[in-house]
Amino acid sequence: MWVNFLFLSLLLFSLLGFFLSGYQFLSVLVVLENLNILILIASGYWDISSNGICFLLFMIIATIEVVLSLVVLSRVWSHTSLIY
Repeated sequence: MWVNFLFLSLLLFSLLGFFLSGYQFLSVLVVLENLNILILIASGYWDISSNGICFLLFMIIATIEVVLSLVVLSRVWSHTSLIY
């Protein structure tokens, strides 16, 4: 029961982040990737007895890597826009 509450609270937190992101492209991508991580973790928890855990872990690590690269890209992009 507490897992459902945790999932719903994290989902509401992610949706709040979506509305507060200012509808910029990279901000929306970061919020959508966070929703992707939330869905992957929830599906892994609810299906813990399957053999797809390694794939799930790979997807989580790859998604975190994409989020970090998008943050770095947005920082570099905003830094180079100050030069021109």
